[in-house]
Amino acid sequence: MLHHLWSHGPGMVGDVHSLLNAESERTGGRQLAYTTVLTVMRNLVRRNILDQAPVGRAHRFTPLITKTEHQQGSICANG
Repeated sequence: MLHHLWSHGPGMVGDVHSLLNAESERTGGRQLAYTTVLTVMRNLVRRNILDQAPVGRAHRFTPLITKTEHQQGSICANG
């Protein structure tokens, strides 16, 4: 999910959902439910990895960390 936001910029749940399912279709993977993507993105907001800003009745999600920061955190956590 994060890699789509890093690549395409801030987006709505529907944007990320479409990108993930298009990727799954190309690779023969499983389709994800919209609510699954929404739940994961809300969890990332709670963990201060994404920011959530209202846009009408929807929300735009923006990464609060860079890809490099995320990779360095993963390395430190595993090290």
